[in-house]
Amino acid sequence: MRVLSPSAVLLGALLVGVACPAVAWADGATDPGRAKELFERGRDLRAQGNCAEALPLFEKAYALYPPGLGSLRNVAVCHETLGQFASARSAWLELRRAVTASTDPKYAGWTEDADHELSQLASHLATLTVDVAVADSAGGPSRGPREDDGIRVTVDGQPLARDRLGTVIEHDSGSAVVRASGASIVAPDVQAVMLGAGESQHVILHVTLWPAPPPPPPGAESLTAPAESTPSAPSSSTSPLRTGAWIALGVGVASLAGAAVSLVVRQSALGALESSCPGYAGAPCPASSQGPVTADVNRGRFASTAFSVLGVVGVASSIAGITLFAISHSPSSSSALILAPTGVGAAGTF
Repeated sequence: MRVLSPSAVLLGALLVGVACPAVAWADGATDPGRAKELFERGRDLRAQGNCAEALPLFEKAYALYPPGLGSLRNVAVCHETLGQFASARSAWLELRRAVTASTDPKYAGWTEDADHELSQLASHLATLTVDVAVADSAGGPSRGPREDDGIRVTVDGQPLARDRLGTVIEHDSGSAVVRASGASIVAPDVQAVMLGAGESQHVILHVTLWPAPPPPPPGAESLTAPAESTPSAPSSSTSPLRTGAWIALGVGVASLAGAAVSLVVRQSALGALESSCPGYAGAPCPASSQGPVTADVNRGRFASTAFSVLGVVGVASSIAGITLFAISHSPSSSSALILAPTGVGAAGTF
C-alpha cells in the first residue's frame, strides 16, 4: 500500500476545495472568491495585532462561504483576544460542530483544538439568569410573563427570547445591564450587575401592568348603537343661520335708528328754513337770509337722502334677520345665506 506524503495530501485537499465550490455553490448563494479576499485581509490585520478590524472581515468571509472553517476559527480567536469570552466560546462550539460534520482532511485535529479552548474559556466566563415577575395594578400575587403581556427583555441592549428566561446564560465578566420594558407596563425595570469570572448571578425584574379597561355591561352595545347611528343636530347657538340672523337684525336696527335721526335732522332743517324764509316754497327769500337758507336746504336734502337709504336698508335687513331666525329653527329646511348689493337675504326650501 502506497502512503501519500503530507504535501500530496495538502495539494489534494486544496484541489478539492477549489473544485467543489464551483459545483455546490454555483447558484450564487455564496461567494468563495470574495470570501477568500476578505479572509486574507483579515489574516493580515490579525498578524499586525489588529483583531478589532479583522473580526468583522472574518465574520463576513464565513457568512459568504460557510465551508471555509478557517474564517470561523479566526472569529473565535479574535473574540478571545479581545476579551469577549462568551462570544469566543460560542464560536468555538460552532467550529467544533462544523469540524465534526466535515470530512475535509485539512481540518484534522481541530476538534481537539476546540475542546482545549473551550476548557480554557470556562474559567473566564460568568453566568446570568434572568426572570420577570409580573403584577397587575390591583395587587395580587406575581406571575411569569405571558406572550400577550408585550414585555420586552434585553441584556446589554440585545433582545432576550422569552424561552430563555429562567435559563443560564453565559456572559463575559464585567457589567451587565438587564431591562424589561413595554407599552403595557407602568414603568420599565432596569438593573445593572457586576459579574466576576466564574460567578453566577440571578436577576429578577419586577414590572406592573396597567389596569385593563372594564368590560362593557351586558346589553350596552345594543343600547348605544342607535344613538351612534343617529346624527346629532347642530346646536342653534352655533348655527351659521342664527349668526347671520343676528347680524342682519343688528344692521336693520342700526339703519332704522339712523333713518329716525335723519328724519329729525330733516324736520329741524325744514323748521329753520321756515323761520328764515317764511313761504320759502312759494316765494323768494330776502338777500340777507340767503346764506342760512342755503345751509338749511343742504342739511335738509342730505338728511332726506340719508332717511330714504337708511330706511330701505333697515327694513330689508330686519326682514332678512327675521327670515333667517325662522329658517334656523326649522330642522327640515335646507337654506343658505345670500349677501347681495341690496342687502341680506336667504334662500331655502321648507
